[in-house]
Amino acid sequence: MQSFDDEQLQKAIDDIVEWWRERGRDEIADDLAPGAPAERLDEVAARLGAPLGAELRALYGRHDGQRDRESKWFFGDLCFAALSYALDLQSGMVLSYFGVGPNGERAPETVFAAKQTPLQAEEYDGRWLPIANDGGDFVAVHLGTGRVARARKGELPAIRIVAPSLTSYVSDIASALWDDRFDELSSGRIGPS
Repeated sequence: MQSFDDEQLQKAIDDIVEWWRERGRDEIADDLAPGAPAERLDEVAARLGAPLGAELRALYGRHDGQRDRESKWFFGDLCFAALSYALDLQSGMVLSYFGVGPNGERAPETVFAAKQTPLQAEEYDGRWLPIANDGGDFVAVHLGTGRVARARKGELPAIRIVAPSLTSYVSDIASALWDDRFDELSSGRIGPS
């Protein structure tokens, strides 16, 4: 996993919040929860059996997701998942999209075909944390490589790498908003194809 620029990540978050506020949508910006304390981040890492990494710690240290799970739009067309919700979503997402069960066993059928999914070999291990979702669609960060994937039901490939890092992903969202490319976000097309 590469190092990251904490200031760039924080600026991207601030830019997204400012964009919503400038459009009179304070309720979206105000829906962000306060940051999770370091002890909570450590608990989550222990439960997942893998370190969260500096980017995830910085993101969740700033905001522990959105308070309203039904809210959308912080990450494009998806809700920014609070850590407790992300943990609830994690096992179902990993089983459905990566074919890895709760004890590490491989499921025979999943919603993707490996040859259609551009993942690195170690990314099939199920160490993904969903940071955003709506229904069965997710944005998740791999706890080993730090790459960000978008998982969309009903599409092939069902999983697509959208950014090499969390900072890059959040920065791409902020740029798309300010560049009037909201349609890319609302359709889930942000990131490389």
